[in-house]
Amino acid sequence: MSINLRKAGLMIMLAAILLSACGARETEPTINPDMIYTAAAMTVAAQLTDAAAMNPTSTYTVIPPTETQALPTLPVGAPNGTAGIPGQPLTTSTVLVLATFTPSPLPPVAQAKYEIVGQYPADEAELQPGTRLDMIWTIKNTGTETWTEDYTIEFFSGDRLGGGYYKTTSYEFGKIVKPGETINVRVDMKVPKEKGEYYSWWKLKDENGVNFGDVDVTLVVSSHATTTSIP
Repeated sequence: MSINLRKAGLMIMLAAILLSACGARETEPTINPDMIYTAAAMTVAAQLTDAAAMNPTSTYTVIPPTETQALPTLPVGAPNGTAGIPGQPLTTSTVLVLATFTPSPLPPVAQAKYEIVGQYPADEAELQPGTRLDMIWTIKNTGTETWTEDYTIEFFSGDRLGGGYYKTTSYEFGKIVKPGETINVRVDMKVPKEKGEYYSWWKLKDENGVNFGDVDVTLVVSSHATTTSIP
């Protein structure tokens, strides 16, 4: 092959290459969407990495939970701290019920009014040892109610003064006493044979047994006394 022909062939080949290059330049390249997404993700990741390096944050350390201690179970006991017996009922408390206080009725005001207007023998009268006597109190009704025959005089405290028949501790008035009237209340007595002073205390009571007054006397037993009997 001649040089000219060779040159001509080279020129044709060069021209074909140039035309091919121009045609390729004018043709738009084909874009792959996956490559675009990948590139964008890589760009965002790089930006986040740079931001984290510029603004470091505190690091939190997660502490694993410690073992939880179980609360102790208290034993169930019977009252007063003693252990209960399985299957047995607990002791029940007994409620103390106090008795209802009922006050005694007060004596009528009219019946409580009285006055001792006489006494025989007088207090500290001297008597011979073993003297028998009728102790007499003269009592006046100063109230507004009538005293019935069932009113009494009863021994209360001190020396009873007597023996045998003279041991009686209660005597009825035996008569009606209207307001303003008086009554001689008699008590059989016998002083002891031993010398000394003896005190006797008696209560006045209405027909219901309610106290409304008091009488008393002190007698002296002496060998020098002349009185041996008092009617």
